[in-house]
Amino acid sequence: MKRFSLLLLCALFVQNMFAQEAAEKNLVKSLDAAGAKVVVFEFKHKEIKPSVVNSGMMKLDILVKSNMPDVVLDQLVKAGRYTIDSKTNADGSLSILMPNLEKAVTIKGQDLQEEIIVQAGMPIKYILNGNKLELESALMASRDKSGKMKGGINVMKPKYKSSLKAQPKGYKLKPGDIMVGGKPLDIK
Repeated sequence: MKRFSLLLLCALFVQNMFAQEAAEKNLVKSLDAAGAKVVVFEFKHKEIKPSVVNSGMMKLDILVKSNMPDVVLDQLVKAGRYTIDSKTNADGSLSILMPNLEKAVTIKGQDLQEEIIVQAGMPIKYILNGNKLELESALMASRDKSGKMKGGINVMKPKYKSSLKAQPKGYKLKPGDIMVGGKPLDIK
């Protein structure tokens, strides 16, 4: 019985030693989408989930899942990899950009794998069409005199399953470990 208990304890210790660690970051940004009949997401993403929120602004909840630990993702956030920009196009559409996602990233010689999931909270009803949210004019949300929606809407955040393979716990970084676009990232 003692051998079995010792063997079980040893197995649990080894399993914990080689446990996988993956990182998730939730980034939030509010943008003014007033007058835009179409919102175009011009960056790589896994999924877009539109919803209606009781606000006058568009609220983007960006969930970033990575095959690297939190320490790596924290450095990439600080370096501006997930910075969100927007521009209004000549046709009146609004483009949402994450220009730094185009750069290849390697960590200790291993390519970064990431999934971007967008929860787009819009002040009025938009319909998802590919990488675009198009205004649904037939279902315009009713508004009071102050411009806010009448009645509240609860938004539930869905849970997503990831296909990313994580790195072992205890991951340490040193200068030169993270390469963005072939150039080393300064570790802060």
